[in-house]
Amino acid sequence: MKRIILTLWILAFMFLGIKNIGAQTKPTPEAAKSVLAFYFNGQGNGVVLADVMICTEIENNECVDNVPVDSLKKESQYYLWMLYIVPSGDEVDGIIIQFNKGGITRFTRDVSVSGSIRYRTWKTFTLNQLGEWEVKILHDRGESIETLQTLSLTVNG
Repeated sequence: MKRIILTLWILAFMFLGIKNIGAQTKPTPEAAKSVLAFYFNGQGNGVVLADVMICTEIENNECVDNVPVDSLKKESQYYLWMLYIVPSGDEVDGIIIQFNKGGITRFTRDVSVSGSIRYRTWKTFTLNQLGEWEVKILHDRGESIETLQTLSLTVNG
């Protein structure tokens, strides 16, 4: 299952034309079919987190000022911008964003998404301590918790 999700994640970058990866390559027919099959027939199989960025500004549902993960500032407000592929007709709750420092969860944010081949959402956050932080994006599927992405952040001055 993890291999399928990783494959879909990679294919989503090719298929969706994510602006941060440079020139776009036309996907193979197999890649396009795989993403479309997941979107139209993957109900109940969870979501694919296709992209995640730290931003200082969101415009027209897009991250317009991407911030490197190693240069965040203490007490500054940021957006955790996410792009999901959600099977058509699905309403998915239980996506949890954990902000961890020193192995302890300091705060969380909840996310809900609904059927879309390009569902964009974001959550604001402010980090109040210098040093290393870990952000985990999880999907609580009831019987299991799936890690969708883990980011390592560094807060400097």
